Amino acid sequence: MMEIYIVRHGDALPNGNDIERKLSNKGENQSKVVGKALKKLEVRPESIITSKLKRAMQTSEIIAKEINFKKERIEKTEILRPDANVDDVIEYIKRCKEKNLNKILLVGHMPSLGHVIEKLISDGKVNINLKKCSLCRIDFEENGTLIFMLNQNILKKLIKG
Repeated sequence: MMEIYIVRHGDALPNGNDIERKLSNKGENQSKVVGKALKKLEVRPESIITSKLKRAMQTSEIIAKEINFKKERIEKTEILRPDANVDDVIEYIKRCKEKNLNKILLVGHMPSLGHVIEKLISDGKVNINLKKCSLCRIDFEENGTLIFMLNQNILKKLIKG
């Protein structure tokens, strides 16, 4: 069984080229919260895979720092862009599974991440709205089982106590 952790990027500055939009201070803090929560949950992903858009890369780098994952090992890919093809992402996940990766962390965007979660857990029969810097875990074998989806408020409570 594979554990898939999915994070939407943190809050980003509203203006500028979409590819280069950076995290706001709020987004940086949100990303730290996710990293601290993963550390508290003792999650050690074997791979962190991120969209190439600046805000997602920054989110993944902040999380990596919090969980002592080497920044250089973060894989940057076009497959997690906002308009990604869901089936391509699912195939990518299956290839990770074939490489015997048991825990991966995906960092990307809505609406594609929501559609990926929907497809993994229900073949698209539910609607998922993943809030910024929320953390989702899906256990994946042939199909996915949603284990949790935690927003920032719950993650903050988790790391406090």
